[in-house]
Amino acid sequence: MFTLVRDDVLRVQVNVPQALAIAMRDGLEAKVRVFEVPGRVFTGKIARNSGALLSSSRTLAVEVDVPNPDHVLRAGLFVNVSFAVPREHPGIEVPAEALIFNQRGLQVAVLNDDKSVHLQLVNVYRDRGATVEIDQGLRGGEDIVLSPPASLTDGVKVKVNSDEKVADRK
Repeated sequence: MFTLVRDDVLRVQVNVPQALAIAMRDGLEAKVRVFEVPGRVFTGKIARNSGALLSSSRTLAVEVDVPNPDHVLRAGLFVNVSFAVPREHPGIEVPAEALIFNQRGLQVAVLNDDKSVHLQLVNVYRDRGATVEIDQGLRGGEDIVLSPPASLTDGVKVKVNSDEKVADRK
């Protein structure tokens, strides 16, 4: 007996966690990396998904078709898959050092047009360590104060050093 394996297009099976399952759509791009083939990224697309989460693991079964014209990939390999998940409402990323936490809550010092500071309440959607993603409180494009001193108050005027784009208190 023998087994036939068609390897010009490989079907990669992925169980996607609930947090990302809502964004999975057929045709969504996926990047496949194989530990044994360093420095190479294989691109595929979601061909199909189960449409329902598995109750035992709260994951969505997804199949990604990956073109393999040079037959580098082999059936049965363990791979890492990442998806280019579109975000309906992308957040605004700011350095974590810009955050102020006090009795009013979590804030960012925003520089107004008249060079005064406004302490804006914000909500952190995702913490990435050195940066945080804000989903409420900022529109994007605002000038913010990095490493604000604890004594900074709402309405204080600052002097902006145009050479370094750093604000100093007057």
